[in-house]
Amino acid sequence: MRDIIITYLKANVVTGFGVSDKLPFNQNGEPLYLQNLKSLYVNQPTVEQEPLFDTLDAQAIVTETTIVECYVVTDAKTLPSNYDELVTAVKGVRQAATILGYTAKEVDTSTSIVDDTLVTQFVMEFTKVKT
Repeated sequence: MRDIIITYLKANVVTGFGVSDKLPFNQNGEPLYLQNLKSLYVNQPTVEQEPLFDTLDAQAIVTETTIVECYVVTDAKTLPSNYDELVTAVKGVRQAATILGYTAKEVDTSTSIVDDTLVTQFVMEFTKVKT
């Protein structure tokens, strides 16, 4: 899933921004994305399963959600003029033709200030029903 998202982002990157192949954190857990402004970092996916219902014949149906986080950092004092375009482009990953078989695709965005930078985090959730 991570490779598909990176490929999508590289194909739809906004002028002035880049996409890193590196993970957003180093081996000590320190965020690399804080060191490189205007570079998108995509984390490894996590998968969660939640029971939807069990049947009497020991069958189970679950919802499986794959969660991928993406980070980008910009100058908080002077946002790039195409920042909104970048947010829209990243949120467009939910409509990527290469991500198939999911019943729900969501992208949530949050921001925080770290020193003089604006950290934008995208949480992408892809859910499917499995037996």
